[in-house]
Amino acid sequence: MNSVPNVVYMQEFFLPHYKDKKMQDKRDYYSSNKYSDYLKYIATGIKDLQKLDFIEYSNNNSKSSGIFNQNGKMKSEDIAKVRKDLRKTKSVIWSGVISFEEKFGKKWCANFEQAYNLVKSELPKYFKRAGLNPNNIEWFAGLHENTDNRHIHIVFFEKQPLRIRGNGKGFSRGQISSKAMDEFKANIELTATDFKAREIKLRTDLTKSFKEEISEISGLKFNKSCKSNSTKQAHFLQL
Repeated sequence: MNSVPNVVYMQEFFLPHYKDKKMQDKRDYYSSNKYSDYLKYIATGIKDLQKLDFIEYSNNNSKSSGIFNQNGKMKSEDIAKVRKDLRKTKSVIWSGVISFEEKFGKKWCANFEQAYNLVKSELPKYFKRAGLNPNNIEWFAGLHENTDNRHIHIVFFEKQPLRIRGNGKGFSRGQISSKAMDEFKANIELTATDFKAREIKLRTDLTKSFKEEISEISGLKFNKSCKSNSTKQAHFLQL
């Protein structure tokens, strides 16, 4: 019986221009040149956004943990900037998804802090293995919690498009070696369970437990207060 891998990584890329309309439409979707674009999907976890307001749904915790980059959760002005950069970039746009086995993901990538630690730690190393300069890359990501399998969407592109063919005439096809992607996947799994990850999990578990306990105490006090007020009202009516 084959075991299910704890981590799977899939990636595709889109060139700056296509003659084929279908492919150009896909590029436009990823480069924020459409209303319901990929950036909005990462931010919300919701594909049908035609009638939804982006700011209102940009941090919908029931679907997505929101968009983040190397500096943490992105503010509205950060999102506006990356959308502008996506529209004008002449770089290849790479899009990847890190998907976790159900039990593994719910334990080791169940919240923003865990996802942020994973991506921030391993993505720059992946860029180097892929022949890209980490300092010349703009990236953003989002953890989606709307399926049993937790998954992280990642988009990245070069600030200055340097990854061109050896003859200097046009861009490379955007392929990144399977070896680099396999190493990225393996390191994601290792980092997800290392000492720092265990510390983060312990801290987030304690925080969650504390919030639940406070909520329970508040609920008991509220119920007690309601009963007390009801008794007073009943006594007043009897008078």
